[in-house]
Amino acid sequence: MRATLIDQPAAPPGLQADVREGHDVPTWVVMCVNLADTLGYKPPGKPGRLALVALLHVACNAWVAYALTRGLRADGHALLPIDTLGCAIRAELAPLLMCLAMCLDFAIMTWASIRGGFPTLWTARSDQGGLACPHCAKVVQRSLAQQPGFVPFFIPWGVFLVCWLQPAGWGWGLVSILGWVVSLPPQCLLNAVSYDFAAISLDIKQGEFIEDLLSGRFDYTQAVRAYNSINSERRALKRVLSLASSLQFIIYLASSGVFLYDFEFRPWSAWPLFMMYVIVGLLCMVVFAPWVKANQFYEKLAINVAESIDGDFLWPPADRTNFLALVANTKVSFTVLSFELSSGYYIAVASLLFGWRATAH
Repeated sequence: MRATLIDQPAAPPGLQADVREGHDVPTWVVMCVNLADTLGYKPPGKPGRLALVALLHVACNAWVAYALTRGLRADGHALLPIDTLGCAIRAELAPLLMCLAMCLDFAIMTWASIRGGFPTLWTARSDQGGLACPHCAKVVQRSLAQQPGFVPFFIPWGVFLVCWLQPAGWGWGLVSILGWVVSLPPQCLLNAVSYDFAAISLDIKQGEFIEDLLSGRFDYTQAVRAYNSINSERRALKRVLSLASSLQFIIYLASSGVFLYDFEFRPWSAWPLFMMYVIVGLLCMVVFAPWVKANQFYEKLAINVAESIDGDFLWPPADRTNFLALVANTKVSFTVLSFELSSGYYIAVASLLFGWRATAH
């Protein structure tokens, strides 16, 4: 159910203002925002309460690991000759790495949400508060719309557990899914109001800059100032993203590699292991999609400045040339392990994860 926030007096003013421009958000989002404000979880929030939520998230993933261990050591297991704790931990190494990646991601998103200068649902800059991000409701809509994309990963996860642990340990596999069921909603919501929120907010701001530039609202000096402001924001985001994304990507790759190695060489090999190898590879490609889109700003800007010869954009050739040179020399690209998050990122990840078959032959 969707509702315009003008009819809800308790709704945050930032959301109300955006509704007047034609955007609305689900009523439950307004309730969650107000509840977070009341309980003290609004950034910067209360450290003790934020730590409690983080510990709950870690506990859920620890429960997944525990249930997997019990399932692997179930008596009468037909597929997995596992009779010691050490062997069970080795067999579940890939799922354990996935749990580690989720916990690390949650912790870094929490840290990014409370630090100054990182756009979130509540703050656009360190000196602003009260849902100050421009077009807040619009960003919330787009950010929430992306979160269901993670659900297809967890459906194969359930299939993996039930099929891999059968016939003796599948009950513990189902029980372990409870940990993911509890931890997944907070993970997606935190991602929606932090990482994805920042990427979408930046993408909208960049699009507005290009529109204003082409509509003739900026002279050369004004355009340079606005462009430098966007670049400053990108630098602040890159400092957070480069660390978080690189660590997360390394763990994802390690998990995917263990899934593949176990499928090819270990006694507990089974088709669900290869299925999870493929799923984790696809997850690596999807998780950074908002940042890939935000990274296309410079290419779009350069093309529009070079090709717009009609309309209201009437800069002289010298100003166009100087501005294009400025853009070319001041790019601030988001990267993962020093690899630029461009459209070629998808091809690179696919080649890295799935090109081994071609090289093997």
